[in-house]
Amino acid sequence: MTTLLRLGPLGHETPAIEVDGVVYDLRSLTADIDGAFLAADGIGRAREAARTSLPVLPRAAELRVGAPIARPMAVLCIGQNYPAHAAESGNAAPITPILFFKHPNTVVGGFDDLVLPRGSAKVDWEVELGVVIGKRASYLDSVEDALEYVAGFTVSHDVSERTWQNDVSGGQWSKGKIAAGFNPLGLQHR
Repeated sequence: MTTLLRLGPLGHETPAIEVDGVVYDLRSLTADIDGAFLAADGIGRAREAARTSLPVLPRAAELRVGAPIARPMAVLCIGQNYPAHAAESGNAAPITPILFFKHPNTVVGGFDDLVLPRGSAKVDWEVELGVVIGKRASYLDSVEDALEYVAGFTVSHDVSERTWQNDVSGGQWSKGKIAAGFNPLGLQHR
């Protein structure tokens, strides 16, 4: 298994790849793990370079683990994405997916401190599967075609301020979901 990592201080992470328990420094291939890197077959190039030429990243285990991808263009979420969750909310499972966005500023490392917004009272979180899209696509013909555009998977936490989401949102969930840091991401695997 290959794991993409961004390690180090917030805003100054080092791109890295872990292969068979060894963490390699990716800075000779890319300044960061972002959309351009993924779209240019960055994962394939990184795997090959890890086998042949990348240096081991010293003291990698001691470094802060940042979000596995830098500067995502958007975070698109699917609400009430399984029947039991819809039932918890007092709703029937939706026939058409409920879509909402989180701003890119919500994405932080999976172990970063969560700063609660002033006035928040009912903060809640849910573990989600994050799917990282590696290159642009539109109107694909099949699930198989769509999977060709998936760069990897990550653990995601959908943090919400439920009062703002449900009671004072005007019917728009985003108000309770877009505070800075409200989408900690874990490790990305492919």
